[in-house]
Amino acid sequence: MTVESTLTLWLHPFRSWRELSGLRKECDSLRTRAERLEKRLDDEESALAESRRVQNQLQQLRTNLEEDIDELRRVNTEQAKRLTEWEAASAEMERVASQLEKMVNLREQMNRMRTEYEERIARLERQLWSSRQGGLQYARREDGIPDPSESELLEPGESPFAPPLPIRMAPDRPKITPATDDTDWLLSLGDL
Repeated sequence: MTVESTLTLWLHPFRSWRELSGLRKECDSLRTRAERLEKRLDDEESALAESRRVQNQLQQLRTNLEEDIDELRRVNTEQAKRLTEWEAASAEMERVASQLEKMVNLREQMNRMRTEYEERIARLERQLWSSRQGGLQYARREDGIPDPSESELLEPGESPFAPPLPIRMAPDRPKITPATDDTDWLLSLGDL
């Protein structure tokens, strides 16, 4: 029932009171609900503001991460280039080390040969120097080297350790000179 006029209020006071009491309760209930909705709206607005703040932070973080990724890609490319250069340098160093090792081995072999030649020369010198005294009395290494002044091979003042002169094994071959006449197929050979 709705209050239609003042006369209805005067004629039916209890009913009007009951309706008015119901309207008051409904109004209180709506007021409480409106307060709750207003509080909820405030909470939602706060949550929305926080969500926007977090979204802005995430957007900034994403931008920073993309910049970091670009930088890391650049560094990775640079490191790959350096690694390639290092691998090439490493291969070159291994090649040089291999050649150096071969040279060291060759040097050691040459030193061994030199030592063997020096020992052989010393033995031959001992044999040669001892030949005037009747035999191979200094041929053994333990006998030692006699005084160079006793050698018949050395001139006075000459050292036995002087650098040797080159040994000439065969005479030089004469050069073949072409004939002055091109029609002659037999070339002059020179003196043989």
